[in-house]
Formats: sequence, structure tokens, C-alpha cells
Amino acid sequence: MAEIFKEFITTFLAGSAGGTACVYAGQPLDTVKVKLQTFPNVYSGTFDCFKTTLKTEGLRGLYKGSVPALVCNVSENAVLFVALGCMKNMIAYITNKQSSNLSNIENACAGSLSSIFSSLVVCPTELVKCRMQAMSELYTTGKLEKPMSPYGVVRSMIKAEGVLSLFNGLTSTWVREMPGYFFFFYGYEFTRNLLTAKGKEKDDIGVVKTAFAGGTAGLCLWVAIFPIDVIKSRIQVMSVAGKQEGFRKTLFHVARHEGIRALYSGLLPTVIRTYPANGALFVTYEYTKDTKQFVNQFSRRPVRRALLYVPGHDVRKVTKIPSLQVDCTVLDCEDGVALDKKDEARSKIAEMYDDIAQKSSCEVGVRINAPSSGLAKNDLEVLFGKVPYPSCLVVPKIDDHHEITWICDTLRDIVLNAILPKQVPPNVIRIIFQIESARGLLGMKESVEAGIASCAKIRCTSQIDGVIFGSDDFCADLGISRTSEAIELMYARQKILTTAKAYGLQAIDMVYIDYKDTDGLRRQSIEGFKMGFTGKQIIHPHQIQTVQDAFIPDSQKIEWALELLKAYDESRKGAFTFQGQMIDLPTILQARNIVNIYKHINEQKKTNAE
Repeated sequence: MAEIFKEFITTFLAGSAGGTACVYAGQPLDTVKVKLQTFPNVYSGTFDCFKTTLKTEGLRGLYKGSVPALVCNVSENAVLFVALGCMKNMIAYITNKQSSNLSNIENACAGSLSSIFSSLVVCPTELVKCRMQAMSELYTTGKLEKPMSPYGVVRSMIKAEGVLSLFNGLTSTWVREMPGYFFFFYGYEFTRNLLTAKGKEKDDIGVVKTAFAGGTAGLCLWVAIFPIDVIKSRIQVMSVAGKQEGFRKTLFHVARHEGIRALYSGLLPTVIRTYPANGALFVTYEYTKDTKQFVNQFSRRPVRRALLYVPGHDVRKVTKIPSLQVDCTVLDCEDGVALDKKDEARSKIAEMYDDIAQKSSCEVGVRINAPSSGLAKNDLEVLFGKVPYPSCLVVPKIDDHHEITWICDTLRDIVLNAILPKQVPPNVIRIIFQIESARGLLGMKESVEAGIASCAKIRCTSQIDGVIFGSDDFCADLGISRTSEAIELMYARQKILTTAKAYGLQAIDMVYIDYKDTDGLRRQSIEGFKMGFTGKQIIHPHQIQTVQDAFIPDSQKIEWALELLKAYDESRKGAFTFQGQMIDLPTILQARNIVNIYKHINEQKKTNAE
């Protein structure tokens, strides 16, 4: 039920955003269309109507009716695309297919059926919009005593004919919308298929081709149903002067007295308008419907106070994972596995992952080999080429932003190929990458930005979650010896931490390699927590408790933060005295951060227990 609700909200928001873009991109030419449809004898053509309106009413005249148009398009497209999803699911159920695998004809039928529901929203809002757009002509031709606002139009209609008057032209709207949206969605899907390169998905054609497909969809719609739209506009606009004849009588009247050509009056501005307007509609819709992914990118991440590496080929150690009370376990294919054991490690992880993940209360991820090793693609294909796949991926030795882009794009292709035959929705894979060289440190900002950009693509299956400092390889790259105080690594730690926090990512500190030195581990862990790191890598189960205890505020600090926030709420001052200290906003923010960390860890403990 929760997933259905999320899907509803996502589609609703995407349709609303698309409707907004459509209005602002095409409103001037839509105004010209309505004027020519309703008063074909007043203007000599499209350019004359545009020029006259601009001269007599200004730019504002071309955007007359924008408010009802905005209400109309936003509500229409929100309802249309939500109904479209429902109709696709219904047709998929009847045909025993996945909704994403429907044919062009089946997609078109779903669009036609969804227009039944959107018409109920379109009719009253479009009625007001049409009257506003033709307000000047209604006034100058004597059909209206004085110009009115949108509210005035609605009020006069209800006063004169009742609430049902808002649905004048509903029959003609249905007659227009149902065949119209059949051609609309058929044109869109057909064009997208035509523009899709061999071996690629329709969702990968890019912005320009998506916009062109959207424009072509609009062209198919209007060429097919334009005469019906002319009659609808006549009924809705002319009914302001009294009750208008129905659809059939109005159609015969126009054809008999004004000729067939009058049924196509205003077609030119409509055809011109359809490419920017419907192009904007579909580009905005397609790139907004992954709102769920956008929200996930900034959602609360799993707690990772301790991140434990376990060699993937060591079955004995892997089977012990469910008994470990650690925040995050990473099944390793890289440093913890000898070169001649790589194939065994990846196959064992693929075989055992689902069982271990289900039995564990902690997060279970995998670490592949570095992109530069030549082994990474094979790792990804074996580990993520089947369902279910790991929910967390650690990528080592990112030296260049092209490497993280390659990881995200390759991962997406592999996962989509895995889920399509199974007809299951993708789960988000949280990517954490490691900085382990001077080059990687200097290019970290670009790598983070490239990763986030790659994960923002349509149908992406991953998100960037954090950054890890690989200190041992970093020391080797710089040619320095590592000391227990780690002073030589202070700059690198601070840069990684600052960059990660600037982009809202987790920052995971270096390994303390002497796993028997509990005091040294505790000291370095507390130091990392005070610096701002969210967690630390560990290599032995004995390190779990020491590290996880260090990465949570102590009881005295939590008590201080809670009392400070309570005093701040009571004082309501920018600066005040608390326990003998002068407190201002930065200190308040620190206190809130302490409380948030504490609450987040407790929430995760509760979730894991359940």
C-alpha cells in the first residue's frame, strides 16, 4: 500500500510539473488558436491575430486565461498521468504483461481510457480559460456587457444556469479527448521507439529527443481531433450569451454556414505551439517522475558507525555475520581477497548474499575491485546481475570522475537487465566510494558531482551515499610511513570530511590496523567522531563495540544538548547565558546535531530489532 501511495504521489507531482511547463511554453499560441476558432472572420490569419492581440492588449493579452489554463493543465495532467498509470496496470493485468512492456497500441488505449477521468477536470477549467481568451472579442461584438475576471466568469455562469453550466461542452470534450489521447500516446511511444538506439531503453533517448517525441504526440492529437476542438470552443465561448446548441447541431451549423474550412481555423498556431508546449510537458514529466529517486538521494541514510570488511571467499567468516551486532558489513572482493581467489569470492557472495542479508539485523553490502583493475565489470555482472542484489556497493580507488560515472551507468544497465525478466521494481543501491590516492583526493569534488549527476538520470538504480578514506593505499601513493598519531594524514582526513559533508554525504574514517590495540582504536575513533566523521572502517569483530560506542554522543553530552535546547525554546533569544556560558545560534545547531545523531541511532536500533 505504501508503494502504491508513493507511486501515486510521484506520478501526480510529475504530471503537475509537466502541466505547468506546458502552459508557460504554449499559452500565447493557444490564445491565438481560441480566438481564430471562435471568431474566424475577425482576423485574416495566425500572424494577424497574434499581431493585433499584441498591439491592442499587449503581451498580457497573449497570456490572458493563464490562471485558469494553469489550473486546467496542472489538474488535467495530474489526473491524466495518474489515471494513465492505473489504466496501464489494468491493461497489463488483462494481457498478462508488465506495464513497462506494453505495445504502442496498448499504451494508446490506456491513454484514451485515462482521458475519461481527466475530461471531468478539463471541461470546467477549459471553459473558463476559453472565455477569458476570447473576452475582448465577446465584448467588442456585443455578446458581453463588460469584461470579467475568471472568478466573475464562474460566478455569472453558476448564477445564470447553475453548477452544471460549468460542464457545458463535456460531451464534445469526451468526443475530443478519447480519440485524441489515443493518437497522442501512440504518437509519443511510436516516436520514442523510432528514436531509441539499438540495445538502449526508451528512457535513455535524452532531453532533445524526448521533447521531439512530445511535440510529435501533440501534432498527432491535434490533427486528428481539431474540428471537434473547434466545436467545443464555440459551445463554451458562445454559451456566455445564452444557452448554446449541442455538439451535433453546432457542428452542422458551422459546416453549413461557414464551410468545412472553419473547422480548421486556428490549426496553424496549434501545430506551431504543440512542439514547445508538449515537448516541455513530456520532458518535465519524464524527468520529474523519478521524484522518488530525488527524495532518496537526500533521505536519511543507514547508520554506519562501524563498517566491517569480511573476505567474500571465506565461508566460515561470512556465515558468522548474522551474529555480529555491527551497523554495516561489507563482503569483500578486493584487498581482503588474493588474486587467485577473486572468482571464488564473487561467486560465493552471489550465492550466499540473500540468505545472509535476510538473517542479519545490519546492513550487508559488497566491495568490488577498482574500476582500473579490469575486474570491476565482472564483479558487477555477477553480484548485481540477478534478483535480489546487494543494497550497498563500496567502490575502491576512485581516482577520476569518469570512473564513478562508469560505475553508475554500468550498474544501471546490469540491474535493469536483471529486473525486467523478473518484472520487479528496482531497489536503490547505495554507493560509497573510496579515496585512496593523491589524485583521487584532488579530484574528489568532481567525482562526487559526477556520481550525483549520474544517479539523477532517468531510471537510475543507485545513489551516492558516502565517501571512505583508504589511508593505507594513500600513504603508499604519497610514499610516507603511517604513525599511530596519524598526523601525516590530517589534511586528507579533513578534506574528505569537508567535501563529503558539503554534499550531504556520509564520511567514513580510516582503518586502525592494529586490531589488538583497543586503547589506540578508542582514541582514534573518538578523534574521528569529534572531527565530524560519521563512522569508521574496521577489519576485525573485536573492534565493533569500541568503534560504535565512540561514534555516539555520551550520556552527559546528550543531557547537556537536551537541556540547552529546552532553555533556548524558553528564552527565544538570539543569545543567552546557559550554565555560565554565552550561547548563540551555532551552539544551538551543534546541540541539535547531537540530539539528531542520538535519535537516528536509536531509531535504527529499533528498526533492526523489528
